[in-house]
Amino acid sequence: MKKIIYLFVACCICSVASAQKVSEKELQGSWKLAAFNASGIYLDLATGLVTVSEELKSQLTPDIMAQINEGMKQATEQLKNSTTTFTGNTVEQKIAGKEKKGTYTLKDEAGTQMLNATWADATTSEMVVFLKDNQLHLSKSEQGQSAELIFNKG
Repeated sequence: MKKIIYLFVACCICSVASAQKVSEKELQGSWKLAAFNASGIYLDLATGLVTVSEELKSQLTPDIMAQINEGMKQATEQLKNSTTTFTGNTVEQKIAGKEKKGTYTLKDEAGTQMLNATWADATTSEMVVFLKDNQLHLSKSEQGQSAELIFNKG
């Protein structure tokens, strides 16, 4: 049992160590949406593959699973050309056909790097930001729901 616990702790440490902080210089340029992860449902936009966490699967009926798969196929079409572009301290997002422009700042908050965006419509967004395996991760949690956007450079 101790070996399993040590292995789990080692895996957690490796996972945290492989995620790195992002500099403004590294953010610069255009990032294309590669995957979307929302509350246990993961969509790989390149393959269209939908993966549902085991925890969520155990709570769903086969009919609901079929509806999720069909909804995600439709989402793939809407999301596949989504981008986020950083130029200086400005950010432009084109997600599912909707555009947002604004400015951003990076800051550390209790050991977590945050990206704070102020959009042209005067709304704001605060997201966790990090690089892992050369992909940009932006994640946000609100009211018990979480969403993570994963981007490839270019």
